Amino acid sequence: MMVALWDEKENNTLRIDLWTKDMMVDEMKKFYIQNILTLTDTFQKATADDETAALVKDFFSEVGKRIGVLG
Repeated sequence: MMVALWDEKENNTLRIDLWTKDMMVDEMKKFYIQNILTLTDTFQKATADDETAALVKDFFSEVGKRIGVLG
C-alpha cells in the first residue's frame, strides 16, 4: 500500500510506503508500474496535459515491458 498526501505548506508530497517481506519482487515491479500508469491518468485528467501524460505513459509502458510485467 502507498499513501501520498500533498503538503501545501511545504509544497511537497508526504508519502508512506507499506509492504511486507512476503511480497515477491515481480509483484513489486508490477505494483510500481501499475501505480505510475494510474497516476499518469490522474495527472492527465487534472491538468489536461495530454502531451506529457502520453510521454510518461509511453516511457513506463516500455519499462514495464522490459522488466517483464507488461505484455
